[in-house]
Amino acid sequence: MLNLIPNNRLSFRKINSRKVYSQNKHYKFFGIPIKEKRVDEGFDIPDEPLFEKENGNDVIKIIVEEAGKGYFHPITPDEIASKLSELPHEFLKGLKAIRLCAITRKKKIFYRFGMYLSDNIYVYPFSESLKLPISDTKPKPSITIEFEKFGGRWIFENNFWYLQFDKESLRNFYLNNVLIHEITHHYDRASNEKNRENFADNFVIQYNKGEFTNRFEKTDIKTKIIKV
Repeated sequence: MLNLIPNNRLSFRKINSRKVYSQNKHYKFFGIPIKEKRVDEGFDIPDEPLFEKENGNDVIKIIVEEAGKGYFHPITPDEIASKLSELPHEFLKGLKAIRLCAITRKKKIFYRFGMYLSDNIYVYPFSESLKLPISDTKPKPSITIEFEKFGGRWIFENNFWYLQFDKESLRNFYLNNVLIHEITHHYDRASNEKNRENFADNFVIQYNKGEFTNRFEKTDIKTKIIKV
């Protein structure tokens, strides 16, 4: 059984996102192929707006941006709010906002499903084609199996491997993997990067097995949806 990590060493200082990658040797991302230059020289995390709570404000903001041309948000703000009500309250303490972000060229090249940064969670849109280009070589089973559990399929087309979803499996993947994974990072934000990733991966697995359904006391979570 998973032992929860005591959360008594929290730091609320503002994080410089440009330093995160250099400190994270275990970071994984998928990127689209581009012609004009190589992209393996390093990765600079895209700047994202940080939402800061006012004193005494315990509402979690769900901020919605337009996904961008050719992209969509697989989950809705209402689905996010409903999912938060299912989670242990202690996982959400201090969480300021969940932002459904717009796509940019940089985010297409260094694609990720979600990110946690300084008490904010960012969830990125997915292509309307429901396909994500991955690599000219098939990823290792340790990666492929994670997506297959949520309905992802691996397709080889034009000498390139793609990850294919349908809309329902993609919705399930975002709600029960991406969102839960990033919320777990918020709970375990005092740990080092490797331990934090392992903890989040393990929690997602056990959460989806239903092992935490009745283990924690649930409380009403206040949310406010903001469209920008």
